[in-house]
Amino acid sequence: NTASFDPAMKGLSLSNMEFIRSVHNSFARQTLVEFDPNVKQKEEEPFHFVAYVPIDGRIYELDGLKEGPLDLGKITNSDWLQDLRPILQTRMQGFMGSEIRFNLMAIMSSRSKYIADRMQELGAVESTLTNDADIAMLHNELQQCSLSLEDEDRKQARHKVECA
Repeated sequence: NTASFDPAMKGLSLSNMEFIRSVHNSFARQTLVEFDPNVKQKEEEPFHFVAYVPIDGRIYELDGLKEGPLDLGKITNSDWLQDLRPILQTRMQGFMGSEIRFNLMAIMSSRSKYIADRMQELGAVESTLTNDADIAMLHNELQQCSLSLEDEDRKQARHKVECA
């Protein structure tokens, strides 16, 4: 009688009952497992995240498997990601042909805010342009930004519904 046992003791008692064990084993698939000590076990890389951050005009790599931050160099462009791109491409090419897979994720402010800020920058430039071709290009970019902003708004609305 196991009525007074805690769950762990009930489980232990059931697993030690020969009748239950034989019924359970009668439904299990019969397979042979062979261990060959001469076969070298494949050592897998752990999954982990590596972050890249701009700090004081330099790009740093933060890797939890390393002792500390790694200084990757000075930021030379107004957009530090332009400096980071070739570093990432070189690293990823170094692993081509192996089974290592990469996922790139960015933590950034709202994409909608980014697009709205870009539209504001373009609007400020518009009054300084005199060449019709430049004005047409600017209007084209503004239109693309407007479409992108509408797309982002739809994504946000869909996201709110999906996560509700």
